[in-house]
Amino acid sequence: METREAVLGDAHPTVADTRLELGNAYLATGDFDRALEELRAARKIQADALGPRHPDVALVDNNLGAVQFRLGRFEAAAKRWEASLSIGAEAFGEDHISQHGTLTNLAKAAAVQGAWDDAQGYLDRALRVWDVAGLGSAHPELVGTLEVQGEVLLERGAAKDALQAYVQAIEICDAVYGSVVVPTLGPLAGAARAAWALEDAEAAAVHASRFLDSDDARLFSPQTHTGMVWLQAQALWKTGEHAASRRAAEAALATYRDLDDESAAQEVAQWLRAHHPSDPA
Repeated sequence: METREAVLGDAHPTVADTRLELGNAYLATGDFDRALEELRAARKIQADALGPRHPDVALVDNNLGAVQFRLGRFEAAAKRWEASLSIGAEAFGEDHISQHGTLTNLAKAAAVQGAWDDAQGYLDRALRVWDVAGLGSAHPELVGTLEVQGEVLLERGAAKDALQAYVQAIEICDAVYGSVVVPTLGPLAGAARAAWALEDAEAAAVHASRFLDSDDARLFSPQTHTGMVWLQAQALWKTGEHAASRRAAEAALATYRDLDDESAAQEVAQWLRAHHPSDPA
């Protein structure tokens, strides 16, 4: 990048492209502070060179939103995504397929903040855009939308419909990738929770086990990962796999204690005492 800046100047759009690539690389490796630095620099160069309402600026806004979301700054993420949505609507129209991912991101930001009506509103718009584009129901870019739809439905007590959305997302990933990959993990975790809510212990155990068998499951927060271990323990007990259930419960208990989550640790310890009274917990 230093060579390009020396030749073209530090305000040239080509330099912005390089900084955008660097920002995305830092985002992928979890270096969020450096990702923000590079993406903000890329946005300023593009806005100055191309105008603040150029579609390339919208692309950087989308990526800035992703960084803010990963940092837990959900309102800041939504602000960036709203800016991207506005630019995209102006450039291409409200129903252009380029809006789909941004609308899904906004639904995700609303859901994580408990704004379920807003989340559903964004999802409805995202699905309308998808239908207009005519890309079908088996496209991998639909997975994120289905995952958020599952979250909203599950929160609203529609576990059966939620499970259907999660399973559709899983089936798309399995067909496209052939194995469990990062995009599959969210739907797997959601499917396990939905199946458990439906008292389908066998399905809950299968989905939880597929999630936990992936090395990439550790990319999720310790609370999410441990919650899935705890759900697996209970589901395995219901299916008669008592030894495996105990091992999973003991693992969940140890991690909850490491996380200083006393409430969750107490719940697991009580369960262990009830189901394995001879074992100390």
